[in-house]
Amino acid sequence: MANGNQPDWSQPPEQGPPKHGQATGFEQLIPTKNPWALTAYYVGVFSLIPCLGLVLGPTALIFGVLGLQRVKRIPALVGRGHAIAGIVLGSLAIVANIAGILVLFL
Repeated sequence: MANGNQPDWSQPPEQGPPKHGQATGFEQLIPTKNPWALTAYYVGVFSLIPCLGLVLGPTALIFGVLGLQRVKRIPALVGRGHAIAGIVLGSLAIVANIAGILVLFL
């Protein structure tokens, strides 16, 4: 800061690698340090395939909850969106497969 609370605009902004605890752009896109959230997302996507959702839906739901718990435990960790997507997709797959079974057999 140049004088008081005014920023010094004569200097370029700080560049370089992210500081400790900051996620890079790649890490924001694919949370490799939170495998529970990442797995929940991919399993949730594949759980939308009919019949696979019976097994993958609950798996995505469980992994999503574990991923959210890890984000809450370690605030600097990313992957909240992936975990929520896994929970939502897994829940949709469970409901859709149960509805499909009920339609077939009732």
